[in-house]
Amino acid sequence: MYLDSMELDDDELAEMAGGITKDEVRDEIHFILEEADLNQVTKREVKEHLYTQFGDGIDVYNDYINHCIEEFTLEKLALI
Repeated sequence: MYLDSMELDDDELAEMAGGITKDEVRDEIHFILEEADLNQVTKREVKEHLYTQFGDGIDVYNDYINHCIEEFTLEKLALI
């Protein structure tokens, strides 16, 4: 089932994700990308790391994960 995580309440998402919050997801993405070479790392690699860290419950955050990756990348590139 496909869910648009950007439209659901944070508490609903955390419940569906087995207790994983948006803040935890965002913080882990920032941790991964902070030292990463943005010319080399892919969204898929970031998502694989998140699956390893949090498990399959992370699926409900797919749209949010994409948003965080894009936002962080743009912010980091603006500082270069």
